[in-house]
This record gives sequence, C-alpha cells and structure tokens, in this order.
Amino acid sequence: MTRSLQKSTIIWRGFEIEIRYEATWLCCAQDDRIGHLAIKMVEPESMRLPISHTGYRSYFANPVEVDAAGGPVAFVTDWLNEAAQAPAWQEQSQDPRQCALT
Repeated sequence: MTRSLQKSTIIWRGFEIEIRYEATWLCCAQDDRIGHLAIKMVEPESMRLPISHTGYRSYFANPVEVDAAGGPVAFVTDWLNEAAQAPAWQEQSQDPRQCALT
C-alpha cells in the first residue's frame, strides 16, 4: 500500500502550527487502520501547545474519527480549542504577552 502524508499549516490564535497527517500509518485491514498526526508549533518556536508540554505532539488517531471531524485540520483545531479552555493554558498563554514592571 502506498503511504500518503498530508501537510498543512494553520494560524491558530495567532500561532503558526504545522499539522502532518498520515491516515494509514499502520494498516492491517481497511477497518483496522491507525492514522498518525504530528502537530508542531512553528512560530513562536519556543511556545508550547495546549495539547502538550512542548511545542510538539505525536498522536495516533482513528482515521474514521479524523474524517468525521472534517479532516486533520478541523480535528486538530477542535482539539486545540477544547484544550485551550483549561485554566493552566490560559495563564501560560498570557504570560509571554504580559509587560514586566520591574
């Protein structure tokens, strides 16, 4: 089976994020596929993602769920939006934008 990698770049809340998706990363049978998402913060490089403690997240996904969400971009965008509701992410994401009064 030929492997196919989709690469997309999105701007999410002002951050540039790269999404790589392979729907058939592991394929045993048509109904038994395992997809792989690689999500990486591009700019600013040192910023972490709300779905990881670093700027990178590797995630194995059911391709049926990714397709049902509207594809890898919609799947990741929904995931980021949901994770960004956490108070810890909201505090952390505001810190780089705060002015220091020292």
